Amino acid sequence: MITKNAPVGVLPFNPVSDRYHALNDGNPIDITPEMARYILVNHNGENRPISKTQVNKISKSIEQDAFYEDGQPITFNTSGNLTEKQHTLMAISYMPKGTKYSMLVVVGVEPDCFSKSTSARTRTPKDELQRRDSKATNTDFVTLCDLLRRQNIKTVTSIIVYPQWLTWKDSIAEGLRISDAFFSTTNHSVFTQIRKTMNAFCTLGYCAGLEDEISTLLEYLAQVYVEDGYPPTLAVGFDEYFTQQSKHMHNTSKGDMFFAMLCHALDLLIEREDGLIRFVNRDDKEFFAKGNWENIPTLQKLKSIKPD
Repeated sequence: MITKNAPVGVLPFNPVSDRYHALNDGNPIDITPEMARYILVNHNGENRPISKTQVNKISKSIEQDAFYEDGQPITFNTSGNLTEKQHTLMAISYMPKGTKYSMLVVVGVEPDCFSKSTSARTRTPKDELQRRDSKATNTDFVTLCDLLRRQNIKTVTSIIVYPQWLTWKDSIAEGLRISDAFFSTTNHSVFTQIRKTMNAFCTLGYCAGLEDEISTLLEYLAQVYVEDGYPPTLAVGFDEYFTQQSKHMHNTSKGDMFFAMLCHALDLLIEREDGLIRFVNRDDKEFFAKGNWENIPTLQKLKSIKPD
């Protein structure tokens, strides 16, 4: 039980205060692993359960990137109990002896303020991207996430989103240019829920030097969906298979299958340029299962392709 007369101990400040203010005249205080452990043991009696996942994320960020002075303070309520930054302090507690981390410290916070006040909105990776590049659109963001998924990066965090954007930005613009032609021709009537996957396919294909082949494939597919179109065998089979197999899929699985289908269709088009070639039996549920992806050459190629 922490009292008003609690000893400072290993801390250079007393967390207990009736007055709401920033310590050290508002200047940062160096927090060591020893201090972090002391706070967590002696001043963390009224906090939510610690998430090991969140602690691991912060630890990894500190070790692999840096400790960012983000302006968010350690806060203690009037009883001296920690109310903010417990996960950061837990991560710091695991750091090597002799390290220290500069943080603001605020005391005198009202004990019930977090249950009565509205929480700030959590900053998302999309927020971080658009903070760093105000011209990046929502379409740019979801396309980036989808193409990274095709390269086995399934979680795009705020830490990696901007560096990845710098890598892919110009190529995504080209991919959107290619896919926009299809969506304009079809009056945005098909594949709208998985448009990001089409965009990703066009972007990766552009990086692989396959723009002409992809444009031809999309022209053939568009013929299925326009009035008086003349789609070749390949495009008709693609549409029949997708319609049959995607009926009860959620968007993530549908997108995975759609990407594999586009890659296989491109392989067939390269084999026969006029598109007069059979796609896949529409009742063959297993052809595009993940276990068969190694049999789709273009898919394997796009998994590791990078912009020039």
